[in-house]
Amino acid sequence: MSSQSTLDAFLKTKPIGASSYHLTLPHGDSWLEVHPRLPPELLMDPATFERIWALHPKDLATGTVGPEQKAVTFQRWTEMYGHEHYDFSGQRHEGQPLDDPFLQTILAWIQKHSGQPYQGLLINWYKDGSHYIGKHRDKETQLVKGSAIYSLSYGQDRDFVIEADEQPCTYRKVIHMNDGSGIIMGGQTQTFYKHSVPPRAKSKCMGRRINITARLFKGA
Repeated sequence: MSSQSTLDAFLKTKPIGASSYHLTLPHGDSWLEVHPRLPPELLMDPATFERIWALHPKDLATGTVGPEQKAVTFQRWTEMYGHEHYDFSGQRHEGQPLDDPFLQTILAWIQKHSGQPYQGLLINWYKDGSHYIGKHRDKETQLVKGSAIYSLSYGQDRDFVIEADEQPCTYRKVIHMNDGSGIIMGGQTQTFYKHSVPPRAKSKCMGRRINITARLFKGA
């Protein structure tokens, strides 16, 4: 199925709400759908936030970057749930059981919204503005190419930055992600663009953030 066909099918499954908007990107068949406010069943109350926060691993995420595959420690915690494993940044992230009822609700909603058999959730935890994720494209080796990637944000407001993967960069957009918001990336976004959540001064960004993402794996 082409990227445009995938987009057409996606839009037919879920009309864009009044507060949400669709953004067609200028490179390739690339697009975003931005949800400033998620449906009520996907919002976290304080007790749920603390329960999901407590799931984060003891150690920060590690991996390799660049042509020389330099070993690094990333400034965030990361864990995979539900799917067997997800390989990126030179590391294999083994899937943990998807037992939490709120995480199960998120996955069921994504399956219904997309009409596709999504099976796993990848969670990133950010303690404050010093935790971040640098510019990157999601590796699609294990994924259905062009399938939508869901990204849900909880807790501290942060900026989601998407920019064309070219020099000089001809397109850059900053989307403010508040508590209980979401972004969906689809089509050729991972081919033509990089995205990031840049670091911020701790004095201005003191709160914790949980980011829950879903990808459509091959063979799901």
